[in-house]
Amino acid sequence: YYFSKQPIKNIVVLGNNYISDEEIIETARLEEYPSFVTTLSSSIKKRISKIPIIKDVQIKKSFGYVLTIEIEEYKVFFNIRSSNEYMLDDGSKLSELPYLISVPILINYVPDDKLEKLTMKFSNVDYDTILKISEIEYTPTDYDSERFLFYMRDGNEVYVTLNKIKE
Repeated sequence: YYFSKQPIKNIVVLGNNYISDEEIIETARLEEYPSFVTTLSSSIKKRISKIPIIKDVQIKKSFGYVLTIEIEEYKVFFNIRSSNEYMLDDGSKLSELPYLISVPILINYVPDDKLEKLTMKFSNVDYDTILKISEIEYTPTDYDSERFLFYMRDGNEVYVTLNKIKE
């Protein structure tokens, strides 16, 4: 009976970039430090998984009444200015994020098939490189319908054809 009443002593949250520790703990309903034994990992996982930016959650209980929550979030590739949506690495769109993040901004209209291909190609590019882009502009020509102009944060401008981004 004594052990079943012992509260969680420590909550460790790992892997979160976009969602704060406090929001994860509140969503999981752990702010009151409930009983370590009677708190089910599956119910915590189910609650946290409802946050749209969360890709995967792992819950581990360890000696000393420590609860570890390992979060895997979707990567946010860019913000679509016209709809104010965020494009995620799985190709889905998210209408809002809990706080502002610095990702590239898509500044003009892109046909859906080109947008899907851009997202697919971005998944093969190092995420730190993507974050060096400030704005993305779709600039097709008569010869190249898949040309984009990347305005980099350091002031450079880079023209890219989707077919040239390695997979």
